[in-house]
Amino acid sequence: MRLLRLPITKHIPKPLYWLCQKLLPIVTVDIVVVRGKKVLLLKRAIWPLRGDWVLPGGRIFRNEALIDAARRKLKQETNLVPTLLTQCGAHEYFHGKRHCISITFLGFVNNDKVILDFQHSDYIWMLPNQIPQDISPVVKKQVHDALKVKERQ
Repeated sequence: MRLLRLPITKHIPKPLYWLCQKLLPIVTVDIVVVRGKKVLLLKRAIWPLRGDWVLPGGRIFRNEALIDAARRKLKQETNLVPTLLTQCGAHEYFHGKRHCISITFLGFVNNDKVILDFQHSDYIWMLPNQIPQDISPVVKKQVHDALKVKERQ
């Protein structure tokens, strides 16, 4: 059997990435960002989930610790730096043919000045009881579970 040898990089070629998504679950981190009593939601500008309200987060790189991935994604997508990050659950969801497993973190920030990356078109700081009913059930569950962890801290 001949093995495909690729250079070890943080990004894989798109055809191979699409094949991986077709055959395997994608493991990601998502961060429930809390400032005061409000949580941060981002509006996706690109596929997947274009137009949906989501949490900051994304793929984990090979050899990257989960907490480091959460810090990196939060900084990349919002320019926020957490004062504290706590792993608070694992959540699974299916979107079309995609199967995602998200490791969810609770993150606290002192600053609410968000600078969005290209993946997002808008953001909102919202009280948890004001989160729209039509938001993804997994996002609701992530927020709910993260706030339970917050109550115990």
